[in-house]
Amino acid sequence: MSGTLTAWLARARLGAALFAPATRGQPLKITAIVTERCHLRCAFCRLWEQPVDGASSPEWRAFFAANPFLRWVNLSGGELFAKESGAALRELLLGIVESLPRLELLDFPTAGQRPDEVVAAVDALLSSRLPQLAVTVSLDGGPTLHDELRGVAGAFERAFDCFAQLRRKRSARLVVVAGCTLTDRAEEQAESLAAELARRLPDFDRRELHFNLAHHSSHYYRNAGFAGLPGQSALDVLGRWPKPSGPLGFLERHYARLAPRALRDGHPPIGCEALRRTVFVGPDLDVHPCTIWEQPLGNARDFGLSLERLLTAVPARVARATIAKRACPGCFSPCEALPALAARPFATAFART
Repeated sequence: MSGTLTAWLARARLGAALFAPATRGQPLKITAIVTERCHLRCAFCRLWEQPVDGASSPEWRAFFAANPFLRWVNLSGGELFAKESGAALRELLLGIVESLPRLELLDFPTAGQRPDEVVAAVDALLSSRLPQLAVTVSLDGGPTLHDELRGVAGAFERAFDCFAQLRRKRSARLVVVAGCTLTDRAEEQAESLAAELARRLPDFDRRELHFNLAHHSSHYYRNAGFAGLPGQSALDVLGRWPKPSGPLGFLERHYARLAPRALRDGHPPIGCEALRRTVFVGPDLDVHPCTIWEQPLGNARDFGLSLERLLTAVPARVARATIAKRACPGCFSPCEALPALAARPFATAFART
């Protein structure tokens, strides 16, 4: 089967699964924080101050094997490539793919500070049965601004090298984008980054830039003191920036269109799929509803590593009811918002702003 057909079928199967009624206790997507260690010292994420190593790679593999229904895995940190050496990390990644027979999409962000290790991991994953891989290389402005926001000199150059190498490998099975976390300096971030990438890459398309909004999260980012949350300038960037075509473009267009309402109301306009189709698992296998709400539901170890057992227990049921009543803290984080938009395409398309 060709790579194009493989990727197309994976997208179709994942879309159908998102659109179908949710199965109780069996989320489709997981955001798994495999380590809090990081090479950078970002202002909008403070995990690097007291990082938790978390579960070992063998335990993570056992966790995924215990939850074979997962279709979409988002691996994050910290920095994935700060957890282990290149070979050990590749073994973990391939082990996750082998453990999940229904896996359609694996995606991860990277700060790109070890470009050769990132490229080697991508090559290994593309040699596996994984139908679709998406990699976001974090670039938060031109060189000076990026290094300032990320707290390490030379961070931009390493991240750019990683992005440039990966984009040469793009295919139907591999999506590579530059991810920019917008703060209160959103205009400067977007324009300086686009100008720098256009200068260095003759074929650069502004649609290769994908934006998300900085949020506060006491358990994911531990950044309650961050004072640079995005405002109207970030919404302006989201609204005017060109979007890719296809399903991703549909989601990004409506994410940008609905973001002002979400920030005004404090909750996603078309509902939230946390604890139905999505779930957050921290580095010690502690489970929360999402990236934003610090509401411990239990540790997977106490449930035989089974998400289904944990998510059908009383604390998770109470948390889901709280979400449904919009009594949780609320957010419009892409980790939760994009799956929710995909699960309700008609409501998304016609939702008022």
